[in-house]
Amino acid sequence: MSKAKFIKPDTPISPDSPIHSIAPSSRSSSIIGSSTRSSTTDSESEALDSPLLDSSQAVNEDKQLGRKERLNRAADYSSDSTSEGGYSTGPQLSEEEAGGHSEADQSTSEGEEDSDSSQSNEENSSEDSDISATRDPLARKDKSNIRRGVEIERHSSKTERASTTPTETPPNSAKTLELEKKNKKKTRSTSRKRPRAKGEARDKRDLPVEESGIEADDNIEEEGDNVEREEGISLSAKKGAIIPLVPVRPRTPRTWKHDMARLISLYVVPLLLSVPISLLLSLNVQLLTPLYNSIPLALHTESLHVACALLPAIAFWYITLRSSAKEVISFRVCFSLAALSGDLVAVFGRKVGSMMGNLLGPEWGAFGARAILGVGIISGGLSFALLCFDHISPILPATKPTDRPRNLGSILYRSTFYVFHIYFFERMWTRYLSIEVSILNRNPEKTILFVSLLLTAISLFLRPGTSSTPFPTRAQSIIDRSFGLTPQASKGVSNFTSFLPSHAFPLLLLLRIPLLILALRQQVFLRPPTSNPYITANGELRVISSVRSITGQIVVAENLKDGYRFLRCDHSILGGRWIREVTDDSIKGGIRTNMGDSIFATFNLQEIAVLAHRSDPSESLIRTLQLTTDLEVDLDGELDQEEDKEPERALIIGLGAGIAASTFSKRGMYVDIAEIDPVVYMAAHEHFLLSAHSIASTNIIDGSSFISQLADLKRENNETEESLVPMWDYVIQDCFTGGTVPGELFTYQFWQDLGEVTKVDGIIAMNFAGILKSKASKAVLVTLLSVFPQCRAFGDGFEADQGPNDLVNMVVFCTKTYSPLLTFRAPTPFDGLRSPLRAHVYSTFHPHEIRLDTIVSDEDMVDPELMLVKGRAKKELNKWQIGSSMATWRAMQKILTPEMWLAY
Repeated sequence: MSKAKFIKPDTPISPDSPIHSIAPSSRSSSIIGSSTRSSTTDSESEALDSPLLDSSQAVNEDKQLGRKERLNRAADYSSDSTSEGGYSTGPQLSEEEAGGHSEADQSTSEGEEDSDSSQSNEENSSEDSDISATRDPLARKDKSNIRRGVEIERHSSKTERASTTPTETPPNSAKTLELEKKNKKKTRSTSRKRPRAKGEARDKRDLPVEESGIEADDNIEEEGDNVEREEGISLSAKKGAIIPLVPVRPRTPRTWKHDMARLISLYVVPLLLSVPISLLLSLNVQLLTPLYNSIPLALHTESLHVACALLPAIAFWYITLRSSAKEVISFRVCFSLAALSGDLVAVFGRKVGSMMGNLLGPEWGAFGARAILGVGIISGGLSFALLCFDHISPILPATKPTDRPRNLGSILYRSTFYVFHIYFFERMWTRYLSIEVSILNRNPEKTILFVSLLLTAISLFLRPGTSSTPFPTRAQSIIDRSFGLTPQASKGVSNFTSFLPSHAFPLLLLLRIPLLILALRQQVFLRPPTSNPYITANGELRVISSVRSITGQIVVAENLKDGYRFLRCDHSILGGRWIREVTDDSIKGGIRTNMGDSIFATFNLQEIAVLAHRSDPSESLIRTLQLTTDLEVDLDGELDQEEDKEPERALIIGLGAGIAASTFSKRGMYVDIAEIDPVVYMAAHEHFLLSAHSIASTNIIDGSSFISQLADLKRENNETEESLVPMWDYVIQDCFTGGTVPGELFTYQFWQDLGEVTKVDGIIAMNFAGILKSKASKAVLVTLLSVFPQCRAFGDGFEADQGPNDLVNMVVFCTKTYSPLLTFRAPTPFDGLRSPLRAHVYSTFHPHEIRLDTIVSDEDMVDPELMLVKGRAKKELNKWQIGSSMATWRAMQKILTPEMWLAY
C-alpha cells in the first residue's frame, strides 16, 4: 500500500484547511482516495499536539478505541467464516473500490473527517503493508476480511456523525453518486479477474456445500446477523454478500417412535400391494376356467407360487452380489413390471392358456399357463417387497465367498414370507369370486386392465431410482458380467443398449402402448358386448350371448360349419340342438331358425323313465290282466277313469338346455324346475324354445336345499302343509358340470329326502359322467344303492369303445319299491314325438345296459369311506374326481375346436 505525506510536516490540520494543502506521494493508491496518511509517526504526533485539536482529543481517542474494537470483531467473524467454509460470506473489496468510497466520504464531510481518516488510514496502511508482503492465499483472504472490517467501520462512523451533525447536501453530490456507481462496476469486474490460489476451486458451484459457503451453518449465520445488527450495517453494505440459495433446516433428532413408524410403513406398504397382486392372480384363474374347468386350475397351487417367486428372488440375489439393490432397482420399475404383466395377461391370456393345454394336457397345461401369466405379476410385487425389506435390513454386497449363501438364504426367507401373504389373499379372492358375480369377475380382462392402470398411476407418485448410473450402462454391465462377453461382442451389445432411455421406467411405459391398443381392439371389435351376436374371425362360430354367472361363463353359440346350437358352461357343454335356418318374411330379419333334436343322445336317454313299469296298489284287476296277459278285456270304464285322473308330475333338477323339460311338457305332464343358475334358465327359455306356459314352477335355488326344505315340511305330517308339498312321479337329476358333480347332490341325506317327495312307484333318473372303476364312481353308486333297493344303469352307446381311464356317461334309474322288478316297456310311436333320435334311443337302449355289480363289489358296499354323507362329500369327491375332470377335458376337446373354446 502507498503512503500519504504532509507538504509541511510541522503544519497542523484543521477543519478549515484547504484540501489542496495535502498532496499524496508518488506511490499513492491508498484505500481512502482523497484522504492522506502521515509518512512518519512524528508528523502525526505534531498534528495531535496542535491546540486546535486539544478540545476534541479525548473524543478522538474514544472513537479510535471503539473503531479498533469493531475492526477486531469484524475480522474475527470473517476469519471464523473463512475457517469454517473456506470463503468469507462478506464482500471482497478491491483497492479502487475502497478508494472510491473514501472520496465519497470526503466530498460529503468537511475537514473534521480528515483528522479521523488520517489516524484510521495510518493503522490500515500498516496492516495492509504487512498483508501485501505475504503471498499466501490465506493471507489474501485475511486482507479481504480486514478491508471488510474497514468498510463496516466507515459506515458506522458516518452513522454516528449523521446522528450528531446536521447533514448538508454538498454541491457535488450528483458527481459523487456517479463516481460510486462507476467504482461498483469496476469492483465487480476486478473481483471476477482476481487470480486463484493453487488448489482453489474455479467456481463455488464446483465446491462441496460445506466449502462453498452457500449453505452455512446456522450458528455462523446467527453470529453474523448479531455482528451486523451491532455495527449498524446499512443495506448498501449488505448488497454484495452471498445469500444462501436453499436454507438448511436443522435436523430433528430421530426417536424410537420415528423408527417404529418407518419400520411399520415399510411392512404395511408391501402388504397393501399384495392385495391387487393377488387379485390379478385370481383373475387369471377366472380367465382360464372356461379353458380348463376348476379342478385342473386348483392343482399344484403351492408349487406354482414357489416357482413364480424363485425367479425374482434369484435375480435379486444376483444383483446384490456386486452392488446394493437400491442402486439398481427402483420402486417405479417394480410397479410397472406388475402392470405390464397385467396387460400381457389381458391381451394374450386366452391364447397362452389354449396353447399350453394343447401341448401339455389339462393338468400341466393349466400349471404352465398360470406360471407364464403370473410370473411377471409376482415378480413385480416381490421385488417391491424385497426392496422395502432391504431398507429395513440392508443386504450388503458379497465381498467374501461365505457372503453369497448367506445373502441367498436371507432373500429366500424374505421371499417366502411375502409370497405367503400373496397366497393367502389369492385364496380369499378366489373364494369370493367363485360364489358371487360382481364387477370384478364379470369381465376378467377389463378388470385386469383397470388394475394394471391403477398400479401405473400409483407408480407415478413413487420416488424414482437414486442411482446416478444411466440405465443403458447398467444393462450393459449386467449383460457383460452375466455372459462374459468378449470386447467385440460387448461393443455390439453397447450399440444396441445405446438406444435405450436413461431410465427403465419410460421404457416400460412405452411398451404398454401397443398392448393397450391390442386390448382395446379385442374388447371393442373382436369381442363386442354380449347383447349383440358376433362371428369369430375364422367365420365358423357365431357367439349369441356370453354372460358370467355364479356357475361359470354361460355361452350360447352356433357352430356354423356343422349346423348346431349349444349351451356351454366353462369347459362343459350343457346341451344343444341341431338347427336349420329358413326364410320367413313374417319375422324381423327374414330368417327363422328351426330347432331339431338334441346333439347328445344322453339327454334322450333320461326320458326312458316314462317307459318304466310302475306298480300301484289301487290299480284294478282289469288293468293288471291287460298288462300281464294276452286276454282281451274291455277298458272303457278304466279309460273314463283315466281321463279324470290328474296329469303326472315331473321334477327337473339341473335344467341345462331344457331337453328333458320340453319332452315331459309335450307329454302333458306338470313340470317343476329347480335350477341354481338364473342365466342358464334364461338361455334355455330364449335360445332353446323352452316354453314357459308348460312349466308348472321354476325354482332358482340349489337343488339340495330345495329338496331338504320340502322333505322337512313333508315329515311334519300336517294335513294342511302336506297338501302344499307336491309328490313327483318322475325326477331327473342332471347336475354334472365342469368335469365334476356337486357333492351335496349325491349324499345319503339328499337321496333320502328325495325319496320322501317321490311317489312310491316313482322313477328317479340320475345322470353321471366319470371313470367307471374310479373311487368317485364307486362312492356315488354305493351311496345311491344304500337308499333305493332297485337301480339299473344304461350308457349312450359309446362306452364300448372307451378305455379304462376314459369318460363314460351313464344314466342310473332307481325306484323305492321291491316289486315289480324295474323293467321298461316297448316304446310306442307316440313316445317318439316325431323325433328320429328319440325313437332310436327308446328302441335301442337295452343292449347298452351297464351292470352295476361289475363296478361295485360286496366289499365296497360295506366300506364306510365310500358312503357320501353331508358335510364331507364335497371335499372327498373333489379329491376323487381329478381323473374324471381330466377325462372330461379330453372329451370336450374332441367336440369343439380350440378356436371355438377361445370364444367366450
